[in-house]
Amino acid sequence: MKNLICLLFITLPIYSLETVLIAVPPAQLFDKVVEGIEEELVSEYTLAKLSITEKTTLQNFAEAIDSINPRIIVLIGNRPISLLFEFQKMRPDHNPHIPSVAIMAIGIDYATKKLSNATGIHYDVPIVSTVTSLRSVINKPITTLGIVHRSIMEDMISTYKTYCKKEKIKTVSLTIPDKLLKRPFRMRRKIKTFLENTKPDLFWIPTDNHFFTNQLIFRVWKPLSRNPGIPIVVGIEALIGKNLESGMMAVVPDYVNLGIQTAQVIFEVERKNWNASAVPVQVPLSLYKIINVSKSEDIFRKEGIKYIDKVIE
Repeated sequence: MKNLICLLFITLPIYSLETVLIAVPPAQLFDKVVEGIEEELVSEYTLAKLSITEKTTLQNFAEAIDSINPRIIVLIGNRPISLLFEFQKMRPDHNPHIPSVAIMAIGIDYATKKLSNATGIHYDVPIVSTVTSLRSVINKPITTLGIVHRSIMEDMISTYKTYCKKEKIKTVSLTIPDKLLKRPFRMRRKIKTFLENTKPDLFWIPTDNHFFTNQLIFRVWKPLSRNPGIPIVVGIEALIGKNLESGMMAVVPDYVNLGIQTAQVIFEVERKNWNASAVPVQVPLSLYKIINVSKSEDIFRKEGIKYIDKVIE
């Protein structure tokens, strides 16, 4: 049976306005981002939303683009980015390629380099912003930050280390080989040894889909989070909930404001004559902080908790 294209016009098509196509998987967080985009763009562009699922094929994606001829595409998540990359390979003579803005995905720097005519906004909140925002909350100085990551994130981590150095934050990092992702016991032991040897004040796990499989959550991150001496901060709210409890704190983008920021990027791309590559990749500007005090209440300053957006008890 042929897959159907789930294409919805968020606003009534006005043919004097350019069309923004939003390619987005179904998820509540993504809906909040779309809400922010709509809030800013509803009177400036015709908005169309293409629902991307696991069953969405390259042909479906191409048909949607051909049917509405968007002026720019917003790619929310990794799957839409992959589809646009395949679309551009399929149509190499389509020059210039339709500009795009990639958000809410892992490895935005890498994604925007492999795509033609693209820019984006990082998913992870810059770690220096995370640390500075948590200094008033944690009941001890943060002078050393521990980081664990895969090699594909090396460039991003290197940039973050530079920013941390300017804030007088020492960074110690551990690169996890991809082969260890299938050996959770060895991976946990390697990280535990790293933490014991370096003794960081805060341990940051970047947002990486390969790190947060069910197997790794329950065999690596949850056991490590039982060490009350080192606060663990993550970039996904669900990972500090009572079911998963892989971290004590999460600092994430404010998703509606991320949508508003995406709209501002679109305006900037238009000012650059639709040359998205001329617009630098940005970081999230608005943060949302969550802590789980049930993990280790004595780590947090009571007077600092009032600056937290959400407290899990």
